[in-house]
Amino acid sequence: MVAGEQAPSEYGYVCWLATVRFSHPRVVPGYTGHYWGRGQRFGLIDIGGGIAYWWATKNMPSAQARDWNGDKTDILSVFDGWAPEVVEAIERTPADAIISVPAQDRPFLEQWGKGPITLLGDAAHPMLTSRSQGASSAVEDGYVLAEAIARLPDAVEALRAYEDRRRDRAGMLVRSSRRLSRVEQAQNPVACAARNLGLRCAPMRSLTRHTIRPMRFDLGWTP
Repeated sequence: MVAGEQAPSEYGYVCWLATVRFSHPRVVPGYTGHYWGRGQRFGLIDIGGGIAYWWATKNMPSAQARDWNGDKTDILSVFDGWAPEVVEAIERTPADAIISVPAQDRPFLEQWGKGPITLLGDAAHPMLTSRSQGASSAVEDGYVLAEAIARLPDAVEALRAYEDRRRDRAGMLVRSSRRLSRVEQAQNPVACAARNLGLRCAPMRSLTRHTIRPMRFDLGWTP
């Protein structure tokens, strides 16, 4: 077993996920909304064809997040009084379409494989959802792995080259997601007030740069 049997790291909140056929005057084509509260968040994204993807979080003990057994009514109560499109998206979602998962990642692996074995995606570097880079980083892994195999005649050498190229960036995304998660899930009123004030006062150019930078991936290759 490459990764061993280390227990996952837990962060004390639950994530609810769903897709639903949804329309709302505010949810225009390409709409992406991110709503923050105290110890809870909501995301609403138009994914085309009249379908929206939404996700929501709520701080709670890790054991409760792992075994959450509430229902849609409980989720609606968490977001009572939030923006109308938030409440309506939950209301229109069939209860059996809502997935519940705990907020987890794993201690970062410095070794992803040995011999003719390697890992990629969540198997190598599971990360929290805060940066929205889990699936994207798996695609990047696949690209670099394919490129390494195409360029290097020895398969084992290619696997190690792929791992060496991806390790720093993947580690950055894992750590960055953890840091952002702490800010996003803040529950203390003073911490939330400081967070919100910082966002309101920060230059838009700075916020954009900070958001986009983790998404940029250099496709170049140095043998």
